[in-house]
Amino acid sequence: MFGSHEKTKLGYLFSNSLLAYLVLAVSLSFAPLNNQLEKHQRADHELKKRVLKLEFCLQEARSHTRKLQRV
Repeated sequence: MFGSHEKTKLGYLFSNSLLAYLVLAVSLSFAPLNNQLEKHQRADHELKKRVLKLEFCLQEARSHTRKLQRV
């Protein structure tokens, strides 16, 4: 039916097809997790920006308070 060369070629094609299918299946199953991770990273970045702004405002308020206490 098939010679050894054809069997090897078919086995190679099958294993590559199976590997491609598995990679696709895994990547599709991780897509929602990747989206969720990106959302969390954006939210984390926004929160860090807010914290920096608040720290700056607090530093300014302390500076003004010290100036007022001197007067």
